[in-house]
Amino acid sequence: MPLTYKKTILKISVHPEGDNPVFSETATHVSIDDHAGGPFLVIEQSRDDTDNGKIVVDFEEFDAIVEAAQQLKDGIDEKDFA
Repeated sequence: MPLTYKKTILKISVHPEGDNPVFSETATHVSIDDHAGGPFLVIEQSRDDTDNGKIVVDFEEFDAIVEAAQQLKDGIDEKDFA
């Protein structure tokens, strides 16, 4: 019997138009992770001008990050992470 495949989006890059979504210092990456305790949200930036672990966003970017987080949450099936 052939396998069926499911597609699950696990990461979204929020970035200004025209900026590289992977390498830009202005990109914020929103992702789902799991360390065997169930899925959780991870928000990361690769900025050189902030303290390690600090996230810096303006209000417009914050709204886009919240939207991305909700999109990821709506797109997962927690049974897949059991």
